[in-house]
Amino acid sequence: MSTPFIVIAERMLEAGKLKNMSALARALEITPQALSNYKKREEMPTSLVVRLAQIYGLSIDYLITGAGPALRADSAIDSMKSIGITPDEGVAVFQTLKVLRREGLTALALKSVLDAFYSQQLKEDVCQRQS
Repeated sequence: MSTPFIVIAERMLEAGKLKNMSALARALEITPQALSNYKKREEMPTSLVVRLAQIYGLSIDYLITGAGPALRADSAIDSMKSIGITPDEGVAVFQTLKVLRREGLTALALKSVLDAFYSQQLKEDVCQRQS
């Protein structure tokens, strides 16, 4: 017997510290409508369970069965937490890296915006030190 969609989804929300199904869909890089369709069919694709486990350093066993600790022992999330990065920020960083690694106008535009942002931050830091 398979685990119901809602049970797995609730474990994903809790373990990933996600607020709602829309946040879960963003973390899984699918649309909220796609997630809703899986819910209607009472089916959580294995690929989505694996994806969330990889992103958040979660145990697949925990997500499917509820047994054992939610975090894997070798979890990268521990490293992120140790430097003050929230799970949502981690997802944003990974998504940004994904765009930056592509070729094309979107990647160039994002790189330009980030360069401008960092240049401004550097100027503000210098001004603060001089004050």
